[in-house]
Amino acid sequence: MQNFYHRSIKGVLSENPAILGLTASPVINNGYRGLENLEQNLNAISSTPKLHREMMLQFVHQPNLLRLLYPPNTFETHVPEALIYLRAVYAGLDIEKDPYVIKLKEASSSTKTSSSLNDVLLNRKTYCQTQIKGFLCKAEQVQLELGSWATGFFIRACLENFGKAIAEETSSNFDALDAAEKSYIRSAFAGFQIPACNGQALNDDSQISSKVKILVDFLETKMSANFSGLVFVQTRAAVAVLAHLISHHPRTRNAFCVGTFVGASSNLTRRSTIGELVNTKNQTRTLEELHLGQRNLVITTSALEEGIDIAACNNVVCFEKPPNLKSFIQRRGRARNSESTYAIMFEEGSGSDTLSSWHDLEYEMRRAYMDDMRRLKEIRDLEGQEEGGREFRIESTGALLTLDGAVPHLYHFCATLTQTQYTDARPIFTFSKSTLVGDIDSVTARVLLPSSVHKDVQEACSSSSWRTEKSAKKDAAFEAYIALYRVGLVNEHLLPIKFDPEADEARSVIEKRPNVAEVPPQLDVWSSLVAYKWQGQPEVYESLVSITFEGVALSEMLMILPLALPNLIEFDLHWNATKSFRVVITSVRSAPYNQECVSLYAECTAVLLRSIYKARMESDDTDFACLFIPQNIKEIRLWLEKAGESSPARNLLDTNISQSQVGLIYDLQNNRTRHIFHGVEPMPHDAQQDLVNGACVGNGPCLKVTKLPKRTDFPHKVSPKHDGTDKDNEIKYLYLSPSRCEVDNLPFEFSRFAMLVPSIMHQIELYVAADSCRNSLLSSIQFDDLNLLITATTTPVAAEQSNYQRLEFLGDSILKLFTSLTVMAEHLNWPEGYLSGKKDHTVSNGRLASAAIKLGLAPYIRTISFTGHRWRPLHISDLMNNQIKKFREMSTKTLADIVEALIGASYIDGGPGKVLNCLGVFLPEISWGPLSQQTMKIYETYDANLQYPPNFAQLERLVNHTFTAKILLVEALTHPSHHGPTISGSYQRLEFLGDSILDSIIVTTAYSHQPPIPTLALHLIRTALVNASFLAFICLTHSVPTTRSDPVSDHYGNFSTVEITNSLQIWRFMRHAAPEIRQAQQSSVARYNSLREEIKNALRLGQHYPWALLCRLEAPKFFSDLIESLIGAIYIDTHGSIVACESFLEHIGVMRFLRRVINEDVALLHPKEEVGHLADIEKVKYVVKTEAMEEEEKRGRLICEVWVGERMVVKVEDGFSKTEVETRAAEEAVRVLKAENREMAGKMKNVTQMQVEATTGEEMEPGKKYVGIKRQRKT
Repeated sequence: MQNFYHRSIKGVLSENPAILGLTASPVINNGYRGLENLEQNLNAISSTPKLHREMMLQFVHQPNLLRLLYPPNTFETHVPEALIYLRAVYAGLDIEKDPYVIKLKEASSSTKTSSSLNDVLLNRKTYCQTQIKGFLCKAEQVQLELGSWATGFFIRACLENFGKAIAEETSSNFDALDAAEKSYIRSAFAGFQIPACNGQALNDDSQISSKVKILVDFLETKMSANFSGLVFVQTRAAVAVLAHLISHHPRTRNAFCVGTFVGASSNLTRRSTIGELVNTKNQTRTLEELHLGQRNLVITTSALEEGIDIAACNNVVCFEKPPNLKSFIQRRGRARNSESTYAIMFEEGSGSDTLSSWHDLEYEMRRAYMDDMRRLKEIRDLEGQEEGGREFRIESTGALLTLDGAVPHLYHFCATLTQTQYTDARPIFTFSKSTLVGDIDSVTARVLLPSSVHKDVQEACSSSSWRTEKSAKKDAAFEAYIALYRVGLVNEHLLPIKFDPEADEARSVIEKRPNVAEVPPQLDVWSSLVAYKWQGQPEVYESLVSITFEGVALSEMLMILPLALPNLIEFDLHWNATKSFRVVITSVRSAPYNQECVSLYAECTAVLLRSIYKARMESDDTDFACLFIPQNIKEIRLWLEKAGESSPARNLLDTNISQSQVGLIYDLQNNRTRHIFHGVEPMPHDAQQDLVNGACVGNGPCLKVTKLPKRTDFPHKVSPKHDGTDKDNEIKYLYLSPSRCEVDNLPFEFSRFAMLVPSIMHQIELYVAADSCRNSLLSSIQFDDLNLLITATTTPVAAEQSNYQRLEFLGDSILKLFTSLTVMAEHLNWPEGYLSGKKDHTVSNGRLASAAIKLGLAPYIRTISFTGHRWRPLHISDLMNNQIKKFREMSTKTLADIVEALIGASYIDGGPGKVLNCLGVFLPEISWGPLSQQTMKIYETYDANLQYPPNFAQLERLVNHTFTAKILLVEALTHPSHHGPTISGSYQRLEFLGDSILDSIIVTTAYSHQPPIPTLALHLIRTALVNASFLAFICLTHSVPTTRSDPVSDHYGNFSTVEITNSLQIWRFMRHAAPEIRQAQQSSVARYNSLREEIKNALRLGQHYPWALLCRLEAPKFFSDLIESLIGAIYIDTHGSIVACESFLEHIGVMRFLRRVINEDVALLHPKEEVGHLADIEKVKYVVKTEAMEEEEKRGRLICEVWVGERMVVKVEDGFSKTEVETRAAEEAVRVLKAENREMAGKMKNVTQMQVEATTGEEMEPGKKYVGIKRQRKT
């Protein structure tokens, strides 16, 4: 500085820097003269910052300075055996056998080599000699400072570590030693028997130094629940040994959880030494545990004096006096809690001058502090004089903002923003000071809001200059709050939107919805539409009802109704377990009402229905709501006359009539039981027969029949055991005597049709109701597929062949995507928290249920199941007399689900266009628009000309997408903690959108799979693919290779470079400003490296989803947020291309795993849910406790017990978090409960077999049914 900088100052000052930034204080001595020299050398003035000073002075806590005196040590008479042995080892080293000396001797005899050999023999400076000598020196220092017990532990522990490292040939320790050097050092200690490091107990103070005793006394007096402290020592050896001593001393071991922290050197030439005990790998976790209160005392070197953010402590001890003024001040700054103690240890009879200097320094600081307090009073008086009456008023509401209220209002606004880990949502104020004319100071303020606030209003400045910081701060807050109001983030009440009184009132009405709502009854098509239309002699509509079996026509009937049916109605009816009929109804024609024709049709309908339902037809009324006549009968009256009679069954023996022309067989001697005719033939010997009088005997002709099914619920499939067949699905034939039977003259095809009439009318009711809804309430949607509408409005309790659940699963995801994009496009400057609140309010069950009720959808929702039991022919007169029906109660969740199902149905029926129509029907107050239009509105807010940082080019290769708007990629990787230039916001808005896009891709892909996946499995798939732990693992795993050059040195200190190829992951590009994030990333990567292969194998080949392993990963949420924000960024950059998003998901492996869980049998159910299923009705309880372990690395781990009922099923240990340990415990409980169930099933089988043998006297045959043997109920 003197030779160059100062010589150039004169005349050329403008070319030299005006500000010098230093990372640490350059003062290294205790004299004030040093500070003056520094100022002269740097051509600068050293001054205390004044900005924020008055606020700081109110919260500064000066610690109490305490002197700890200890007597001199006299330990030479108590030298431990290990130290005596170590001295002997060093004294007995043979320099001639040192590997380096041997190497020099073997080298070519040159002058340089001979000189080096002579020097080494003279000064004994070889690596091995230096190692052992350094080890001895450290041991002597430990003996002097800490005592004999500590010395013995130090020597034993170091030799034990050295022995393990040599035996295991680890590369991380002593890698600078070659084989000969390792052998030489090992042989030097070959005669020393190393006992266990904890073999010697520390029972009293006689084994420790007086200095340590004074420290223990001090710590004992400070014991409390909120104790937190640091002990500064001089050497790394003292750190490890003193921590071990305090952890084992009888007076401190139960009160202090001790950790260590030393400097981590980045010197590539640094070699491991025998006297190194501190493990630096877990030091970051030590500071985290101190912050969380899991540790309360840390032994450290000067490494923690500065540069590392640690939790404030209330006790700081200097085991040796601070070496200089800088250390004294910086160590004292660590004791910044209120009523803290700063203790310095001195040996009796020494250090009095130094102590006086500390007292003088303390006096000067106290005097300066008192001066500052007086200055603070002057500042407050000045603030009261200069503040004016600025205010901002909203005339419509009377809301008022003043300077005094601006700062609290701004803090309140920031508090309503989304609070995330590692971020501080409070506004940041900075101040600039200048001097005006007359030496009057002028202050202006600048406020920076959290990065989740839109960049246009993220920053504000005071409108004018002020005399004090407080006034300038109020002005800046005032300007910032007005800016928030003008962009719509503050409402007319000058409150954040999230606390809008009107919105809150509306939201409370919806969200505090009752569980059920009173809604109109289910629409009865026959009474509300059909019967009503018959009253006015309407135009009649004929439809052809065709019934086929495997393509063969069975029946064709004309159906007459007073209203038009949809053009084509198709459905299946199930006669039994193996035979299903296809029913097709097509419109034929319409004609004016003709009473004569209608009466004839009614007579035909009566004949048909009486063949099956005569007992239920109480009168001869023929005013049927639905009329049927045969299609191919020309002479209807002749057919009527013949069809209404019956004849003796013996006539079947004399005629060659076809089976299809024979009617039902009535067994006259068995209450006219009805049977289906199958032919005339002699009864086989092994056939079943009726044993009452008149049964078939001998070889005479019999009527081969089957009983007419009692089933009436033909729309539903039936299992074989309920359809009249045996276990092999064979028909059970009966053989009846013709003399005891009559035969109906109405051919069986018509009776069979009559049996199907209730089911056919039920299906017609479904289609007519859906068609009515389609043409009225939902006319603007323009549904094409009526079956989708039927499915969407059918609840599970209606027990139809399909219900809304799968469509609701799809619609929920579609609604979430459309709403997220619409809200984001409509509110371009809203933070993510506001967007999430608006979206949740829009898609809430309460709002959707209210929309369904308001629209009048409830009557079209089917909740009544059809069984056909007690069905009676529907008469118009009866239907008209039963028009008044009571309201019914319906779950509001069901109403909301129906709306989502209709959204899903509209998506299947016509894509995004019909979804928009559907959303407009139910939520017309929202400005819905095409997705491409909404996406473009968002895209246009980004400056496509802005470029990303240079290293982001690798990121584009990593995500497999080249961005048009580069700023989107920057925003997608910007954590909310980042406070850099406001060219972009944080990733939260993009993550909000990406979350819905990811959900939509997973849901639509799984939904479209054929054969269809059941609803429960769909939910499990979505949960497995979109959960944060899985996405975090993907973020940690997906990488591209990158190469760099690193310097390395050889054994002799010569440097060279090597090319190193590493993996580059997405998370490494994340921009943030929180030191805790870097620590969290490092901890997560460490856990990831230990679990990576196990999780990969489970995802690639495992039969169970690795829930517990992913929980054990404990990855912070920002890992998964990055994946979702990148999806949102790609979607916006491609103007709404789902294909581009799917390509990204394919690239990182998400789609590949999705295909696996869809196509393979992977168990996805969460273990805790599976435990609930296995526990049945018993209560499951998880009890989590903290593990009490002596091992330091396991201290604070968790234990989880799983209780089912009154018994503990399983207990697992070594848990990292509550979620992880509960999940792992649930997995173990599943294994235990399944094993118990298998064992119970085996016991029940054995019990049943013994009961059979005891009852029948024969061995139990596999597959054979045994009646009358009760199974014991499982307890």
